[in-house]
Formats: sequence, C-alpha cells, structure tokens
Amino acid sequence: MGEVAWSPVVAGLRLGGAADGDTVTFTLQNAGPAQLTVLSHVDVGEIHLDWYTVLLDGGRSLRFVADRDESAVERARLAPGESLTHTADLRHWAGRPVNGGAPLPSGPLVLRCRYEVDAATAATFGGVWSGSVTTPQFG
Repeated sequence: MGEVAWSPVVAGLRLGGAADGDTVTFTLQNAGPAQLTVLSHVDVGEIHLDWYTVLLDGGRSLRFVADRDESAVERARLAPGESLTHTADLRHWAGRPVNGGAPLPSGPLVLRCRYEVDAATAATFGGVWSGSVTTPQFG
C-alpha cells in the first residue's frame, strides 16, 4: 500500500486513500471518542463498495458497484482508534459498465477517494474526501 492521504475528521470518522499499482485502498478510521457503526460493503458473491468513489484527476469517477438481484449490506462497528480497510482493482472496475468500460490511461494517476452515505441510510454522517494520492506508473 502506498502513502495514505487522510481526510479531515467528520463526525468522528476519517477516510484514508492510498494507491499502489492497480490497487486503491480505502481506510475508514474512528478518530472520535465513541464507537461508530459504518456501512462497510455489500456482499453479492463479490464485494461491492457502494459508498466509495474514486475521482481521477481530469474528472472521471469510478464506482465499485454492479447490477445485482440480491445483496447483504455489511456494517462494521469501530471502537475509537479502530479501522476498516477495503481494496479495489482500479483497472478491473474502470472496465465495468457502471464506469463506462473505458480503460484507464497509462502513467501515474492522481486520485481522491470518497466515502458517502445518504441520510436515509445513516443520518449521522454525510461524506468525506481523502487527500490526493498518486499511483506509481500505471498501465
């Protein structure tokens, strides 16, 4: 995993984004004094990261979801100081229909990560952006 770029703390939670080759790593960390329950992922036989987005320099965004019939939303309880980490293959997800199917450009990529939930899902938290990270040579 490359260097982690952290967001400011929002409602006790912060997001770290890191990139290493084709892989992006999302880290949610409880930076507050009380336990937090966060939406982790959706298990559909593969992991979907409904609440996570990557924004590439140049404006393209990547989502980590796909069509599904059934799903199980997984939540995680984080004690103060605890973290939850997910990884995603940028090249794989860029090629999926939800992201337009276009390949990523070669060379280093500058990106930011986002974790966002809506009020209907979790009323105590909106969203947060990580700092910018740069992948090593890509493609």
